[in-house]
Amino acid sequence: MEDPDRKSYFLPFCESPAEEAFLEARIADYKLLPRSGVLFGSGLLLNLQV
Repeated sequence: MEDPDRKSYFLPFCESPAEEAFLEARIADYKLLPRSGVLFGSGLLLNLQV
């Protein structure tokens, strides 16, 4: 089940509108879901601000 708050949790880590657009596109394209503070799905693991 998708977490409807994943964007509200991860978007504050973005430092620019371009980063927000990139993150939103990756969430949609790869159907990313949160787990243990990272986004994962469809062969992609996205760990923000590492």
